[in-house]
Amino acid sequence: FEVLGRDGKGRRPAEVRDLRAKRKGPDRAIQGSIYARWLLVFQDLIRISEHHRHDIPEGHRDKWLFLCGAALSWFTHPQGIAAEIASLGRLHTGLDPQEILSTTKPNLERAIDAAAGKKLTWNGQEVDPRYRFKRQTLYDWLAPILPEDLLPQLRAIIPDNLARKREDLRQKARNRAAEGRYGDNYTKAGVRAGNLEKRAQAQAMSALGRSYRQIAAELGVSEASIRRWCRGCDVIAPLVYPPGG
Repeated sequence: FEVLGRDGKGRRPAEVRDLRAKRKGPDRAIQGSIYARWLLVFQDLIRISEHHRHDIPEGHRDKWLFLCGAALSWFTHPQGIAAEIASLGRLHTGLDPQEILSTTKPNLERAIDAAAGKKLTWNGQEVDPRYRFKRQTLYDWLAPILPEDLLPQLRAIIPDNLARKREDLRQKARNRAAEGRYGDNYTKAGVRAGNLEKRAQAQAMSALGRSYRQIAAELGVSEASIRRWCRGCDVIAPLVYPPGG
């Protein structure tokens, strides 16, 4: 209801999933789910409209409104979608009621089918009938009305290359946090500085014919790490001279 509001008479126009309550409860399956993803899409759609002062440019209104219906179908009860789309259409597009109704009809029908447990055959598999769109497709549909300075405010309707950049930054932040926790930086070779000596020992032991399992047990390192350290190494076993040699 934080997203959709009420109908002005104290009645709820739609049953909306309370995502925050789900996160706080024992069932955390909603996190990262398709429901949460479409909530982000819907929030981005509203931000786009706000950027245009709640007046979606002509030529893009149908697409914007259709995507609103697709998003709402994932976290709104089917009985509330038509009313919400009608309200969104009036507030953000200026389309006439009949055009708004025709735009949202496919989403409404699919939402009703999903609520009834019906499936749609796609690529030989039975799937939820509600519309799904790839991130890049969402961006391509609305790119003409998305200025560069608006992208930092969006979370779901962004191009794939921007999503990858954001993920790279998050991964670097996670790596820095891990380095801070363990106090052990990674070298350019992809090995923690504290493990360089163990890696050299592992390579020497491998050159002497010791198995990865034996090396891992002796050095207290996982067998997977030993395999990674010794793969392709060119360490030559040291010569063993007889006494007095």
